[in-house]
Amino acid sequence: MPTLHEEKDEYIYDAIQNGIFKLQNSQYFKDGPYYLWDNEMKLYKYANSKFPNKAYTKTYDPKTLYSKGDVIHFGYDGYRNNNKMIFDGEKLKNLYTGADDYGSVPPDFVCGDDDGDFNIGDFEHLIDHNSINWLSKEKLKEVELYLKDGNIMGRVTIKGKVWKIHFEIYDDTEFNTGYSHWGSRKYKCIIDENENIVINKITYNKMSNTRYILGTIDEENKDNFKNMIKENPNISIIQNAGYGKAITFTWYLFKIDKEYKLKNENGNENGNEMKNINELVFPVIWQKRTKHYTSENLFFDHEVYNKYLKHDEKELDKIYIYEVTGFPIKITEEKKDVNEQMKSLKEYFNSLVENYDNINKKHSVNKIGNSSLEMYL
Repeated sequence: MPTLHEEKDEYIYDAIQNGIFKLQNSQYFKDGPYYLWDNEMKLYKYANSKFPNKAYTKTYDPKTLYSKGDVIHFGYDGYRNNNKMIFDGEKLKNLYTGADDYGSVPPDFVCGDDDGDFNIGDFEHLIDHNSINWLSKEKLKEVELYLKDGNIMGRVTIKGKVWKIHFEIYDDTEFNTGYSHWGSRKYKCIIDENENIVINKITYNKMSNTRYILGTIDEENKDNFKNMIKENPNISIIQNAGYGKAITFTWYLFKIDKEYKLKNENGNENGNEMKNINELVFPVIWQKRTKHYTSENLFFDHEVYNKYLKHDEKELDKIYIYEVTGFPIKITEEKKDVNEQMKSLKEYFNSLVENYDNINKKHSVNKIGNSSLEMYL
């Protein structure tokens, strides 16, 4: 079982990192000492760029100190995984940041039954901030999926112990009531074979794909609503916060008709000079662009427009106004079928096996109990 080693000589870590930067021709390389891996001798050789002609004999051989999987913490920086490296049986490598920004066990340190494979939880007390594990290719093949109380579960046996796998399938709608977009977002809408207006959100795995059905609250203009979608499939949706007249809907779908810059004597980049407020055609989008963010609000009358005008009177050069045509809409998330999710999950595990050698296609599991794992999808 791997162990954690406290190595007080922080210069070793700095020199190894500096050697990595030198090989990468990185801007982070610092002129001075570094360790370079010698592939023939299978050890690190010391050098110093400030004295390039000096014949250094100093070496560092981790094989004489550590076993495969050991984690080495260099120096005194104890924040999470700072200054930690892991021994792969030959040399030291950095922790993996593709699953956790603070570092985790790398994907080639797998859990399984073969010689050299690790067990679930071997790195739990060596690496902070996560309990990430990676299943071997054989174990991915052996995962058994089943339904329990309407939920998809999995199980796999590793080194004689059965582990249950809970699947945390991302199904949070981005159209939650009360969730602020800080403005509008563009969506591609399609009209399906049943004449439903649909937004399909596609993710890296089919289990998390989401299908939204859009409908207009303004039934009298239902045909106009559908025609606008046909003519403008890439259209914007903004959350309505209830500015202006009494509002009873949450979402508003629109297309932009005209754009103005509020304070620009020569007109904006589109050549449209700002109209007098009495000539504006409501509804309008009030957009404020600053160095750090862009915010938008939907207005339906002059009263709220004037309030914002007064509120932002010192920053009118940052304000853009958009006259829009649109419709109040309702958005319904289509319920996912658990059997279809099961089918998609089986396909996903097959793809993990097929793409096993592609590090960007790896998927970790997290230890959440004495006999339980969790996979976020």
